[in-house]
Amino acid sequence: MVLGEIIEAKLRTSMARVETPLDFVNRPVSATIAIIIVLAVTAHVWTEIRNYRQRRTKTPPSA
Repeated sequence: MVLGEIIEAKLRTSMARVETPLDFVNRPVSATIAIIIVLAVTAHVWTEIRNYRQRRTKTPPSA
């Protein structure tokens, strides 16, 4: 990719400036996006756990 090298260089530069993980969410837009991502992952995990429990209770016992 043409932009791959440029993006990698910019990412390395920005990572060198990060002192704490909270530096990624120091602006309202980035904090909002981070919260949305956390909520989406939490909802997915919760749904998978609920589906697993439903499948486990509906499975007939093996003889």
